[in-house]
Amino acid sequence: MRDRLALRRTANQERSTKMGAARKTTIIALCSAFALGAVALPAEASTKHSSTTISCDGVTWKYDISVSHATSGTFKIKQNDETTQDSISKVTARSANGNDILPLKFVENGQTATWTGVLPSTYQVHARRSDDKNCNGLAPGAGNYTFDYTVTYNG
Repeated sequence: MRDRLALRRTANQERSTKMGAARKTTIIALCSAFALGAVALPAEASTKHSSTTISCDGVTWKYDISVSHATSGTFKIKQNDETTQDSISKVTARSANGNDILPLKFVENGQTATWTGVLPSTYQVHARRSDDKNCNGLAPGAGNYTFDYTVTYNG
């Protein structure tokens, strides 16, 4: 009888050890899969709003806010409807290290300039009026307009 009990205990201990090892393996596999999945998840899009004064001379570039584009992906600049003078703006963004400058795009109220495959970096928004316009009426000089915009990036 004692031998049978001893054999049962030994068998139960072996099963328990095997199940414990299997559980540990499963837990490690799940943690690894989660960690790999977390790394592969795309960054969430972030937005930043700004408004700045730009010359109506069509020549002078305005350098405004900088955003940290964390992963490769889409970068957008939208000219909001609050922009004055019904201006068409020329927009781009340049990386902080100067290695990447996005191609020039034209936007007007409500339109969005979109670039895809943009490399990670801190980008500064650059904008100017697309052509010269007298925004001052009879007053001297070209005058200014308010460029109101929103940047969407992988933050």
